[in-house]
Amino acid sequence: MTHSGFAESDIQVLMAVGKLTPLGDPAPNAPKWFAAIEMIRLAADSDWLHKATKELAKHWRNKRERHHTPVPWPRAARQAAPQTGLK
Repeated sequence: MTHSGFAESDIQVLMAVGKLTPLGDPAPNAPKWFAAIEMIRLAADSDWLHKATKELAKHWRNKRERHHTPVPWPRAARQAAPQTGLK
């Protein structure tokens, strides 16, 4: 756990959905910094925590569903194609 009880990987998700904004305009691969006073304010805001938690749950649920959804292989797609009877 790092900020406001969220894991480090959750911070990236919260930034992606616009719930957290880093200081300055960091490059995508640069370290991100946040104002301590803003983090304290957000940690005390139960409405923000509720919305952030819902966004995280949605993100991880979607990620799990994508991971467990079978992707058809080209071979399986060819086998499932209707037979034309032509050889």
